[in-house]
Amino acid sequence: MSATCTAARRRSVGAALLLAVLTLAAPLRAEAVAASWSQVVSGDSATCAIRSDQTLWCWGANSSGQIGDGTTVDRNAPARVAGDGRWTAVARGSGHTCGIRTDGSLWCWGANTEHQLGLDSDTPFRSSPVRVGTATDWTSVHSRGTSRARSAPITACGAGAAEPAAW
Repeated sequence: MSATCTAARRRSVGAALLLAVLTLAAPLRAEAVAASWSQVVSGDSATCAIRSDQTLWCWGANSSGQIGDGTTVDRNAPARVAGDGRWTAVARGSGHTCGIRTDGSLWCWGANTEHQLGLDSDTPFRSSPVRVGTATDWTSVHSRGTSRARSAPITACGAGAAEPAAW
């Protein structure tokens, strides 16, 4: 496994520890959240979360379709990501989002002005998930943070990949 994927897994463990701390700090509220959500990520004015039933929900700014509900309307409450997919992982970049479905396929949506969706397309944005390639061995997807000068890259790792894919 590459160092990038190993470091990203360590950050995921840190997020799980944060959820545990929040659970101890506010037991009644956190129990309700923990029972409903299995992963929460945020970045660049939007947040996404995978529910315990493996549906994906996003909310916040949506000018580039980064919520993934097929619109560019900002959402103040969680909106289900378009399609009937079930999800195992999600990452938020700068104006875009990528996720892995339970079948191991990788999907991205949102801003694509710098080809940050990993697609061979000049379409400036996608407001609903679009499959990236044909591989079904994606195991993790992570954002490296945000940048005002350039779109924040998202890194995805596959079971058989020697190096992670990044865009």
